[in-house]
Amino acid sequence: MKILRLILTFAALAGFLVLNYGFANWSIYIYKFPVPVGHLLSLAALLAAFIVAKDRKKALTEFLKEPFVIVWIGLAALSLIHLLFDLPRYGGYAARDASFVAEGAFLFLGFLWARDHDDKKTFLNGLGIVFLLTFFYSLTIVQSSPLTSMSPVSGIFQPVPILGNYSFTYFSLQIGALFFIMVVPRITKYPIALLWILAILQIGWMFYFQERSTYVTSLALILLALALAGLRQALRISALHVAGFIALIALSSLFSNIGNINLIGGRSGNVSPTFYAQHLETINPDNNLPNVSPANWRLEIWREAIGHWLATPVTILVGEGFGQPLTDYVQVGGYTGNAVLANTVSPRQFRVAIRQPHDIHLTVLARLGIIGFLLWAFINVRIIYLFIRSLWKDPKESFEHALKLWLFLFYITGIILASLQPWLEFSYGAIPFYIVLGFSLAILSNRSKDLIEESHVS
Repeated sequence: MKILRLILTFAALAGFLVLNYGFANWSIYIYKFPVPVGHLLSLAALLAAFIVAKDRKKALTEFLKEPFVIVWIGLAALSLIHLLFDLPRYGGYAARDASFVAEGAFLFLGFLWARDHDDKKTFLNGLGIVFLLTFFYSLTIVQSSPLTSMSPVSGIFQPVPILGNYSFTYFSLQIGALFFIMVVPRITKYPIALLWILAILQIGWMFYFQERSTYVTSLALILLALALAGLRQALRISALHVAGFIALIALSSLFSNIGNINLIGGRSGNVSPTFYAQHLETINPDNNLPNVSPANWRLEIWREAIGHWLATPVTILVGEGFGQPLTDYVQVGGYTGNAVLANTVSPRQFRVAIRQPHDIHLTVLARLGIIGFLLWAFINVRIIYLFIRSLWKDPKESFEHALKLWLFLFYITGIILASLQPWLEFSYGAIPFYIVLGFSLAILSNRSKDLIEESHVS
């Protein structure tokens, strides 16, 4: 059963992080009802982990004692009350919109993985493999068309190729690179130089995707490391990002000079210092670039979500619930199409509603009102408090501190991403996020009996 738990857990994590959007849409039919494979694997992993857990009743009791878990149950209860009314009206879309709350149940899966010495080591080694697979798969973006054309297609709401998607892959590349320099040297005996090379390559390829949120997360990671681990750790993370960027620019120059090939990034911009300088400037809504969505578009959909919240006294208090899109924008031409206002599209033209405002906090506010927002705020404030309290207590050179710092950076990077993109509203973001957060909870709340001994320190 332990082997089954291992296979199920990491099949789900690899699917969500490596294949992301395609894997999340991969469904099978059970009694004519479509069931997402990723959720099926995750639920089976949770069941297997609970069966093999030592002192199962004690583990569940310890998990439920944590205040933010109790508050999450309250948030789930509020969501369930909405769903009692929304499911008959909107059907599957209501369940889809509420999934980011329900998937918090996978906190318990991560929590169970952190209660045993050998399990912790297995879990961390498994994460390293998943991050490595994500990096290698992400390289295929330069020639993704063959993958997409040969891929099976699946999906509950729209047909989506299982292969050839790279949604938020840059998150896994950045946090995976940090994992290779902060955690892996403490649990393995791989040469430090090799781990740094892998980390630099991952950061470089993260910049290839040309996402503005990576500039924000990079700065936040450096500042948090400075505040919580000191100048040395902050300089290491800074050097990692600088080296990764230089490696990407050097690769682009090599292709241009030797093969006369212009490397085009994920946002159709040239991989050059000039593009990245201009791209950074587009954080200002007054600055725009071709093929790059302007920042003021995000401000518009934020205003629309706030409008949904302010619609009536009831929505202000408990939100409008689930099933209705929170924006007036649609994607024309399928899941890879351009975002336009719904009233500018012909009624016969295929479109996909942009359901979320690209900010998890506004999603919670609009769908669950001020009550749900306060519950959500408590959850996140409590998590931050647990991390900071624990990090301040541990010696900065210890493995415990390094692991907890990486887990905190994982959480912060995820929250920043979810504040700018609809990452937690999709299962390929939410389920891995909650699993790792549950693993963190067991360590931070001293439910993890011991941490892994250090192999050697970089």
